[in-house]
Parts: sequence; C-alpha cells; structure tokens
Amino acid sequence: MKRFNLREPVDIPFLVDFYEEYLPNPTTGNNTFVEIGVGHTIDKRLTIESLHNKIMNENSTETIHPYCGSNTLDLLDHGFRGIYIDPVIEFLWELGLVTKGKSAIPLNYGCSNKTEIRYMFSGESLLENSNNLGNSGIDYINRPILCMTLSDILDRHDLSGPITLMSIDAEGMEPLILEGIREEHLPKLMILETTHCGENSIHESMVSLGYELKYSSPSDSGYVR
Repeated sequence: MKRFNLREPVDIPFLVDFYEEYLPNPTTGNNTFVEIGVGHTIDKRLTIESLHNKIMNENSTETIHPYCGSNTLDLLDHGFRGIYIDPVIEFLWELGLVTKGKSAIPLNYGCSNKTEIRYMFSGESLLENSNNLGNSGIDYINRPILCMTLSDILDRHDLSGPITLMSIDAEGMEPLILEGIREEHLPKLMILETTHCGENSIHESMVSLGYELKYSSPSDSGYVR
C-alpha cells in the first residue's frame, strides 16, 4: 500500500518509488526537505507582467496552469516542511502562488562552496556556458546573485536542524554545493541532477560522503545515507 499520494513524475521516473521506499512515514516526526534549484512551478507561458499582477491582485482572473518542475511539492501535503532555494526570485514568486497555506520557506540565493557574487547565464545557470536556452521568459541573464554555502544559508535564517531529503538541480553547480554542506546538514536521502556536472565525479563525491546509489536515470540519481 502506498504511503504517499504522489503524482507520477515526468522527468524523474524513479522518484515515486524512491520516496515510497526510503522516506519516513509521513505521519511520524517533523520532516524537513531542502530543494535547491526550484525552476518553474507554474505554466511557463505566464509572463512576468501577468505573474506580478497575479501576486499583487488576489482578484486577478489570470489562470494558473500547474507546471511542476519541483521534485518535492507533493510532500508539502504530507506534513513535510520545505526549504526552497533558487537564485531567480521570480521562480520563488511562482512557488508562493502554488504553496499558499503550506509549510514552504522560499530563499533567494545561489548555492556554492563559499560566499561570493556570481552572475546568471542562459539555462538558469550560475556557470558561464555556451548554450542557447534563453531565459525561460524571465529576464535574469547577467543578474548578480549572492551565493553562499547551503549550511551558511540555513544558519543565516535559523533553519539548522536535521534534514530528511535534499533535491539539487543547479545546472552544473552540484559539486560546489556538496562542498558547502556541513555534516549536520547532510540528509538521509539525496536526489541529484547529473546532466551538467558529470555523473562519475558526482558519484565519487557521494560515496565519499557515505551515500549509496539506489536509483538512477539518464539525468538523475537517488542516494541514501
């Protein structure tokens, strides 16, 4: 019998099975997850102007069509507290529209292995690249972003404590993000997007941190510690 009422994922085929097998029972304890790299959570066709209008005007007739790029939104309905970190603040505005009344904490940072200023590039990336993916309908390219280690971000907002699950989809920043996580913030479960950072190098890093690979797809991996 399934313990969670979760939608079947589009991009990560193993996600539901991974959660069902390894996440703690949703009715026991206080569980926190962290998602780094939220992306769009509503229809990409919603322009920045209409998004702003929807946020500022509760009576707006603008229709929201869910576009779930998040790996964790369904967990908010099962007693989990979610900490969402993304360098593109408009993505966090979208998140706010679909998580009203739920335990979701949006934080507008980039994650790295140190405190620094980085700039946004195409493809929602904080790494310089030559791809031509554009700006996803939001004019973020060349925007300066304050980056910090994940542990420093959690400390800054008094959010330290055990983390059950972490999902990282940071367009190549994953190795640096892992370097910036202190031992006490390493979760039981970790989901990593590996397309832009090298699956082998990520796997070696995860093994060195005490994780075991349990599920994988061509672009994502699920680890348990």
